[in-house]
Amino acid sequence: MSQAEQIKKLIIASFFAALAGGLILLSDYLIKSYFPNRPILDDVAFRLLPHLPWLAKWADGIVVFGIVLVVFLSQFKLNRVTNVLFAFAVMGSIRALLNLVTPIGDPTGDVEIYGFLERYPLVGMFPSGHTASLVLSRFLAEGWGINRKWITLFETLIVAEIFALLTTHGHYTIDIVGGVVLGIFAAKKALKFA
Repeated sequence: MSQAEQIKKLIIASFFAALAGGLILLSDYLIKSYFPNRPILDDVAFRLLPHLPWLAKWADGIVVFGIVLVVFLSQFKLNRVTNVLFAFAVMGSIRALLNLVTPIGDPTGDVEIYGFLERYPLVGMFPSGHTASLVLSRFLAEGWGINRKWITLFETLIVAEIFALLTTHGHYTIDIVGGVVLGIFAAKKALKFA
């Protein structure tokens, strides 16, 4: 593929990533406006695992580290940066839609600030963007043929993130399962795009 075609795809991916960001904000606005009293659900994992709210900052730190790591591993090659942007665009767009059609309440009661990213004003739960971000990063790295040690690091981050999200009651189990599926889907689509 020529450099001009790669730049064109990068621009398209950037546009769709910005659009996805807007869709997420719109979805959250609509959820807060039309579903102010979202139901809070029970989750067996919350009963089985200890409640460790102090891990919320770790949950945000893990996902930020994973995103920075995948950008670093892209080596700023045009096609890889395009993969990253397009994967997050696909993930964000689908997540915005699914958040809107499943307006469930935050397990912490929609009143607590979560982690250092302070989820407020974002209110969507299903699927987990934290999980999807790490999973798509792992599959992008694998698609690029990155050394296995980095894939193992991503897998470790995913397990740590899932543990943190469940023990902080940051996401329901089904949100995490949805995030895994969405992350794989977004990465596969992005690798085909660029």
